[in-house]
Amino acid sequence: MNLSFGDEVTDPPDAPSASRVVAELGLAIPISEAFRRHALPQRVANLIATPPFSSLCLGHAIQARRALDRTLSCQPNLGRKSRREFWAYVLLSLAQRCRTLGLDEGQRLALAEVLGIDAAELESEPDLWDEVHELQQATTVETQDLIRILDLAIGQLSSRDAEVLAFRFPPDFSQEKTLEEIGAIYAITRERVRQIEQRAVRVVRTLLPAEVLANLLRLWRDGWSYLTANNDVLRRSELHRARQSLDGRILLAFEIAGIDLVTYLDAVAYSFPAGWLGRDGDEQAVSALAAELPGQLATKALPRPVHDFGHLEIARSALLLTQDLVLSGGYVFERLSARPRRMANAHALLSGATQPVAILDLHYSYRKAFDQDRCSPRDLVIVMEEAPHLFIETAEAYWSAAGEGATRPLQRGSPNGAPDDVEDDASGEAQTEVDGTVAGAIRDELARTGPQSIGRLMNAAHRILPPGRSKHSIGPILIGRPDLFERVLPGVYGLVGETPTAETLARGSAPYLLDATQARLLAYGRRAKEPWGTYPLWIPEAEMRLCGWARREGPEEVYRSLLAVADVDAWPASTEARLEWRDLQRRHGRYDLISSLREELVYERIPVDRILAALLDLTAMRQTNWLRLNRILRGRIDSQSSCGLLVVLTALGAITPPATDEESPWQLPHPATSDASAWTSLLSSARHEHGTLIWDSLVGHELAAAIVAGRGRAPTWAQPELVTRTYGQIGAASDGERPPEVELLADRRMREFLDWAEDA
Repeated sequence: MNLSFGDEVTDPPDAPSASRVVAELGLAIPISEAFRRHALPQRVANLIATPPFSSLCLGHAIQARRALDRTLSCQPNLGRKSRREFWAYVLLSLAQRCRTLGLDEGQRLALAEVLGIDAAELESEPDLWDEVHELQQATTVETQDLIRILDLAIGQLSSRDAEVLAFRFPPDFSQEKTLEEIGAIYAITRERVRQIEQRAVRVVRTLLPAEVLANLLRLWRDGWSYLTANNDVLRRSELHRARQSLDGRILLAFEIAGIDLVTYLDAVAYSFPAGWLGRDGDEQAVSALAAELPGQLATKALPRPVHDFGHLEIARSALLLTQDLVLSGGYVFERLSARPRRMANAHALLSGATQPVAILDLHYSYRKAFDQDRCSPRDLVIVMEEAPHLFIETAEAYWSAAGEGATRPLQRGSPNGAPDDVEDDASGEAQTEVDGTVAGAIRDELARTGPQSIGRLMNAAHRILPPGRSKHSIGPILIGRPDLFERVLPGVYGLVGETPTAETLARGSAPYLLDATQARLLAYGRRAKEPWGTYPLWIPEAEMRLCGWARREGPEEVYRSLLAVADVDAWPASTEARLEWRDLQRRHGRYDLISSLREELVYERIPVDRILAALLDLTAMRQTNWLRLNRILRGRIDSQSSCGLLVVLTALGAITPPATDEESPWQLPHPATSDASAWTSLLSSARHEHGTLIWDSLVGHELAAAIVAGRGRAPTWAQPELVTRTYGQIGAASDGERPPEVELLADRRMREFLDWAEDA
């Protein structure tokens, strides 16, 4: 079919040729190309897609508009409305072309005169393609720029098509609707909704071709941070979540551009086996550490802090991108189940403590920090015992962190460990679970009688314990259930939260306190400068009560010794009574609890983990003594075994022996030195690294060599040749494989303690 241009606009006299103006202004472009900027009605789109209209030039269409309109009126399926729409798009395209060329008002008037149209028809507002053109000239594209041009393109759709597309690609993934849900809104079938969606996407693809959107996505500056929520790492396992976090219009851009997220991420980030590292990350450092991780993970128990594997950010990236592990709260896990999470939480709390923490204080702080975890003190003890690379029990029911963790502040709490403002379901469960057990029987007996010594409880075992239970189970139960039982005095236990008050102790009956053993042990404690409250009932009221009892019916040497070291000024007594006791102290006070050291106890080899426990306690308290070290060795409080630990600490230069001529100077306090912290750090790091401390290891050999080399610093009562004999042949037998004569020290000490307690 040929078009007739017989009715072309006639050039006015002295006016430039219309054809020349069309050519000069670049209006000789095919209508099909000019119309690409618009979402055309279907009949108009079909028209310009067929010859000869597909090759018709924009400027010539204006010139021959009368003849062209007659031709259009003869086209099948093209009514008046479609012809009006065609001419509206012709004029709109012409106006947009003029704006693109930057024609001023005078130039538009001249062009309108040449083409024989109204100059107002050559004016238009910026449109989608102006936006796209401007973005393509930029070096970067922002997220909002992408969303804006998608909105402009969707805005050219019919209202229903735009709504369907908005339902399928909403700004928030949670608002996305299924085909069935949309069909219910419009009362149409699921298949019809799918057709409308496909049509709408097809139109948007026409307005924004794939190559255009692909180029804009390459320029998308904050695409990485938008996808990863400003993180430096994205794991492949998180890709689905990342996709759901995207604005639906961004997803539409990816779909039209024909780019999947994996391809995009490979282009904008560093690709690793398990994910991607942002371009701001140190790819070389991460790759180097990633190569080392298999070797480290083969020897390091989990969970453990991320920073154990290297620089925190580098280690975090390398672990996430190359290992099938879980990272949470600054720790690395094989899997994030309840027990490993509990280990990490407890380690973080203890890492923030400046000294060993009582299990009940730890439990209180744990419940405050992690109130959704309804664990008991016993639950905490169980997980800490399972993770020696993270924890060490310094003394009975006192714990410290091994190594440095992701610290959290530790909150001190109520004496029974139950948070005041947190429902303590765990404590109720702990009370119920012991009914009918040895622990339940002991609990009921102590609730009836108040505090009792282990010896008295063992003597009453036949009466209080369930049938068939041994009295020898009483000691381990008392020690192993700090959530139920509290050691109020050496060898004496009561119920948690029911410790006698100072007033009760000063005036009431206290058979568990008033005996020669407790008087002698308190005298030891006062001479060693043990602080008040070392045991809950080591308080001034107890000292006053014991001095009164010893004066009347106690052994003479115990009375004189306790009186010599008593702090009368701290007693809750009248001025007259304190004056009387000071006079007695001046006349009768003399410390007579002197004893000779037993060589076989002093020079037995101390386990390395107990040396670390002593150092941890020493660095926190800045001094130590033989009683404190016996608690750390888990033996009898008055055992001389702790003197061997005093020798070791002195040889290491961690403590200074007291400069005195007094007898039994080992009973006096020993202040810490600056070297204590260095040894603490070394041994704590070794335990954290390997999960154990033994003599037959590099750090064990180093420690033994230092002890032997420092034997000259040992106190005057020590024998350097015996120090050499004990530690000079380290390596012959490890802690894990002791010869029969060097049985497990902890087991022997426990037996000694229970025998002593039974006798007491």
